[in-house]
Amino acid sequence: TRDARVVWVERFEASRANLGALQRSMAAKVAHMLHIELLRAEFERSERERRTNPDAHDLATRAFSLWHRTAPDTTGEPRQLALRATELDPECTFAWVMVANANLIALASRAARDRQKAIDEAEGAARKALALDPDDRSANWSLGAALAYQGRFEEALGALERQMALNPNLALAHQWVGIVHILMGNPHLAVRPLETAIELSPRDPRLSTFIRNLALAHLHMEQDPQGLILAERSVHVP
Repeated sequence: TRDARVVWVERFEASRANLGALQRSMAAKVAHMLHIELLRAEFERSERERRTNPDAHDLATRAFSLWHRTAPDTTGEPRQLALRATELDPECTFAWVMVANANLIALASRAARDRQKAIDEAEGAARKALALDPDDRSANWSLGAALAYQGRFEEALGALERQMALNPNLALAHQWVGIVHILMGNPHLAVRPLETAIELSPRDPRLSTFIRNLALAHLHMEQDPQGLILAERSVHVP
């Protein structure tokens, strides 16, 4: 861009039925032509995923399914499934992410019997996942949320910013940026991240929570009418 010089131009064509293959082909060609080591990184990720114990991945997937429903976790089943997955395969990144997330939902729903233990386990599991794969698609938001529960807000924002750099379309990361800003006393900085979370995932199982937190931001800014409208909307989200 410095001198507007054309480095490389090529045309790609494919039918709509083969868009997935076209995307992979384009990514591979661009990486090759521009000498970017994206292919090697993706190959290493694929190798890690292929080495994952399939039973461990299945348990982690079941934990994800239960966690994604967002119902209050009174049984601890997502955590139990995720921990069993880590026992089968200590190098399964997905399993460690789900250990972290299972503890986070227990904290959010006030179902955690030992709050500090749940926070510590969430942070430890998120860090384990990131040690295995620093570019994991969601582990940084789990770490950010765990740090926020400890009042370590600056560290939390750092993890969440890293998450959004890796995956800018993860609604939960934007939501937690908003939450952290509210907790830091900066509700005006929370509005846009929370609105972004709603825009990114308008059918999210956590949509009522996104809207509720946006209502809180407006209430903290003493914008009571807007806050009330949003609070009522959050109650009526299906």
